[in-house]
Amino acid sequence: KFRSADDESMKIRYEIVEGVLPVSDYNAFMTVKAGPGAGESTVQWVGRFYRVYKLNPPIPEGQDDETALKAVTGVFDDGLAGLKKTLEAK
Repeated sequence: KFRSADDESMKIRYEIVEGVLPVSDYNAFMTVKAGPGAGESTVQWVGRFYRVYKLNPPIPEGQDDETALKAVTGVFDDGLAGLKKTLEAK
């Protein structure tokens, strides 16, 4: 769910209300800043979330911290790689 955009700081905020990621209470933002060289940009993507299972151990398989972190890291890595590929093709 889109939360906000700030054109001046080039930042967007969003949250995932429900979906296929094994996380809960997911909130994130992306910021674009000038890169080190001419025509370059740096994208920062930061997310905050909890594993699906919030209670004490034993934690059901697939609902642990490692699973949540691996899933979100995969989304970030794939998303940033796709963004880079798309922008470099222009």
